[in-house]
Amino acid sequence: MLNRSALQYQEGVCGAGGLQPVGYYGFIEDVAGFPTPPAVADAADYGTLATIATNIVMKPGKTMYAMAGELETAGLEGETIGERGSQSKSVKLTWYLPSTEPANLGAARYFNNRRMFFIVREQNGQFRLVGSNRFPASVASTDTTGTAVADRRGVTLEITTYDCGPAPVYTGVIPVDSAQDLGV
Repeated sequence: MLNRSALQYQEGVCGAGGLQPVGYYGFIEDVAGFPTPPAVADAADYGTLATIATNIVMKPGKTMYAMAGELETAGLEGETIGERGSQSKSVKLTWYLPSTEPANLGAARYFNNRRMFFIVREQNGQFRLVGSNRFPASVASTDTTGTAVADRRGVTLEITTYDCGPAPVYTGVIPVDSAQDLGV
């Protein structure tokens, strides 16, 4: 049974917004086991209700991949959708790939119409999972060369999915091949 409690102001918590400039992407077809947050009836408290503590398990030879971003260009938003009695969440992740190099342009093309999932890190170090086997993330992209020398050029990924609540906190292991892929 869910232990309801007061929601207190958190002293000393990092309040910086945005996402850190290293994230991870994967394809649903490469996943052998996808965890979910606990059901309301099984959650001990509010925190566990929004946390996935079980690892994502990839199929043999499959992995997630690191993706470089740019500071202050990435964000994660959730919005309640639906009418009373049937509400859920729309989740939107914006990620900017800095440059129009062929790899970034090719990724934008390849991600089109793929069932995907993403793990991104907030400025406070907390990881969030966007997309799942039940609600895969989809990617729409825009690319620009800019017009002035001072303009940025690159590819912006608009990643969307739906869920029963906000994009959950992910405390499991990120299934990548090496520490280099973790961006550390």
